[in-house]
Amino acid sequence: NNFMSAPTPQLRKKVKEILSRLIERIEYKKLGTGTLRWSQDNAVRSINIVYKLNFDDSYYDHPTEDGEITVSRTASTVTFPAKFILLAACNPCPCGFAYSMDPGKQCSCSSSQLTRYKKKLSGPILDRIDLQVKVRAVPIHELSSRSESEKSASIKERVQDAREIQYKRFADTNLRSNAEMTSSDVRSHCILSPDAEELLKSAVTKMHLSARAYNRTIRVARTIADLSHQESITKQHIAE
Repeated sequence: NNFMSAPTPQLRKKVKEILSRLIERIEYKKLGTGTLRWSQDNAVRSINIVYKLNFDDSYYDHPTEDGEITVSRTASTVTFPAKFILLAACNPCPCGFAYSMDPGKQCSCSSSQLTRYKKKLSGPILDRIDLQVKVRAVPIHELSSRSESEKSASIKERVQDAREIQYKRFADTNLRSNAEMTSSDVRSHCILSPDAEELLKSAVTKMHLSARAYNRTIRVARTIADLSHQESITKQHIAE
């Protein structure tokens, strides 16, 4: 638990080395057909760290949700731990200007190109990503602005406070953060106000959200509420 909550670079490196050596040594004998060796996987070696990939790598849809990866062969099946934070990025279209507000940089892609490009995005893995943000080019007046944004130290303090709330919430469980909650955990730990519940039901109906997206929205809203030090989830948290 100490390693998970506050790892030092030296401890993280040592644990990764030990895990890698253990995985390399795992062997299973197949009667009459030789030895079946389990090879390492990037998801396993990325346990509890940040993992970045391109959207066409749909292989990671199950590890992102289950926190483990299972390798099956004829003789047997082995499950490895694979919990990590996933960061994924892609252009909005092949040319990259689909959402451009600059008149000189408009999208030149055809409808067929856009259709083919969108098919590269795995629906299952998109449904498992909690936060999805469209990032547009920053206008020149904002780039040259002298106004100060929120300091990183202030943001870090708010995040640490929210994580401390989550540590206390899950003290008697195997969970460490809101992101790890299952649907049953969501029902146990996430209290929605009546207007928040009504807004969420309306969004599910109008936007045709899946059951996974429904729970994902509540998990994110729970974190937003924690950042505001509020016990219940309000309409504003769901809307955000």
